[in-house]
Amino acid sequence: MFRTPAPSEQAVLNRVEVMLLGDDEAARARYDGLMIAHHYLKSSRLVGEQLRYVAQVDGQWLALVSWSAAAYHLKDREDWLGWSDAQRRRRLALVANNSRFLILPGVDCPIWPAGCSRSTAARFERRLGARLWASDFGSREAFVDSQLFRGTCYKAQGWTLLGATRGFGRQAQDYYTAHERPKQLGCAPCK
Repeated sequence: MFRTPAPSEQAVLNRVEVMLLGDDEAARARYDGLMIAHHYLKSSRLVGEQLRYVAQVDGQWLALVSWSAAAYHLKDREDWLGWSDAQRRRRLALVANNSRFLILPGVDCPIWPAGCSRSTAARFERRLGARLWASDFGSREAFVDSQLFRGTCYKAQGWTLLGATRGFGRQAQDYYTAHERPKQLGCAPCK
């Protein structure tokens, strides 16, 4: 089902460093410009708490990953977690959304910066004050446009695909607009 990286690819993967972008305005501008230019959504805008990562080898950027606040309400996610509406209101800060994932043009290597997945919860907790790594409650979510992608990197990491969304996108804190492109929702615990 999933292929093993070729030896030349594995040699590159062994040298990948995952860097959390801090307050460096030049790096942030470069990151945002690359997202706008190459991500299919043509946007780097995120809602709520946010973390941006760069996967690089020898200073060359290979992939960009963004994490942000979770979607406010997703029936399939709440069912998967077993949350009531009251639990969702109390625990939503325990969910991080993998809002952007971009392998940069010209990178011909199976990149999934797993380090940023493993450290996302701890960094959200340390930097933003939200506790994701909380026994059975912390989780990660991602949306995959199945008209364009298969979600292979999430499946390979053991994520559970829960079903299709209703086709709305978050535009602001509590404001959603219909976009008529339902996406597949994937979730994984922060363990």
